This record gives sequence, C-alpha cells and structure tokens, in this order.
Amino acid sequence: MTLFSCWGRLKAPASGGCDVGPVCHCVRGTGACYALGTPGGLIEAAGSAVTLRPEWQGVVPPMVAPVVAARRGVDLNPLDPKRDGARLLAFVWADQTLRLARLQAALGLAGGGGVVDEGDAADWLEARLQARHPGQAHLVYHTIAHQYFPPTVQARIEAAMAAAGARASADAPLCWLGMEADAAGPGAAVTLRIWPGDIAVTLGRAGFHGEWVEWRGMGD
Repeated sequence: MTLFSCWGRLKAPASGGCDVGPVCHCVRGTGACYALGTPGGLIEAAGSAVTLRPEWQGVVPPMVAPVVAARRGVDLNPLDPKRDGARLLAFVWADQTLRLARLQAALGLAGGGGVVDEGDAADWLEARLQARHPGQAHLVYHTIAHQYFPPTVQARIEAAMAAAGARASADAPLCWLGMEADAAGPGAAVTLRIWPGDIAVTLGRAGFHGEWVEWRGMGD
C-alpha cells in the first residue's frame, strides 16, 4: 500500500488547479513514467516505457503530458523489482496475460531512478509537504491504498493535506488524486482535490486493475 508524491508542470487552468490525466508512477528502483492510451491518442511523458491501454468510456482527457521534476513514494515494506519480481508476478492470475505483460515491462524499468522510501505514510507525507515548489504543482496520489491505512493514519493524512492546502497558492498549487473503492461501484472512484480553494471533483471511475476507465474530467 504505497503513497506517492511528485511535482512538476501539470496543466494549470485559470482556476489555479490541475487537470490530471496520466500521472507519474514509480516503483522502488524505477523512474520512468507510464504512457496512457486514450481515444484521442497516446499521452506520454519523456521516458515512458510502459503503455496502459484501458477500455475508455466517456470524454477524451486533455492531451497534455506531465513534466515531472521529482517523484517519490513511501511504503511500509517497499519491494525491489530485481529481488522481488518473481514474487510480484506470482500475484497475477496466470490467464491474465495482458496484466502479466505490463508488469513484466514495468519490472524491466528497474534502475531508472525512482525511489520508494520505507516508512509510515503519515510521517512521510507530513514531512514532504513542508516544502513548497514555486512554479510547480505538487501532486499526492494513491491507488487502492488509502482505504487500507488505519483510521489514525487516514486522519493524519487528511489533516496534513488540509494544512498544506491552506499554504498553497496559484503559483504552487497542491493536488490530491485518489483511486479508491467506494459504495457507488463498479470499480473505484477517481477523485481530485485542488488547493488553493479546496475544490473537490470526481473525475470518473476505473477498474481496480486499470482494465477500463469511465472518464468525466473536470467538466465545465
């Protein structure tokens, strides 16, 4: 259950927030971004080596790739792709060939420079949010992770984000992106909060393994 944080130039509309399509994703020992296939074409950042091609429903997202200046993650027990690759592959059902192929490609990125620290998510995030990044958007995100954190950790993360959001500015916005299960189903809700302003929006829904996306976007 890993929490990620990255900053860089994301599309910043007049609202001062972020319109988030593909985001950086790192595994311990890897550093490349993933590309995203959409009906409008391929969205990819420099260094993209794995392409995600979900069954896409809904509106086409902005065809803007993020420019990631720095990224990092935290996990209680980070796995090393070289040491633990076979173990990770064993967690995928053998008949899910597309997932296996994507995972094998991702494991092949080992050594690309991304880092996942070992530690508590709340401790790590509280410290990481202390720094401001003028001219850049700071994005905190998690997929099917926050729901598994203990309630005390969830509360601390919420408080840390709210406190950092109060310090955010149009020049240095803070974004909180989550893909987590809820009672609405099917799949998981993809939600976004943006500071300054504490704007909350449901971007859409997605399959738990990324096999489909129902995208609403930021709307009007």
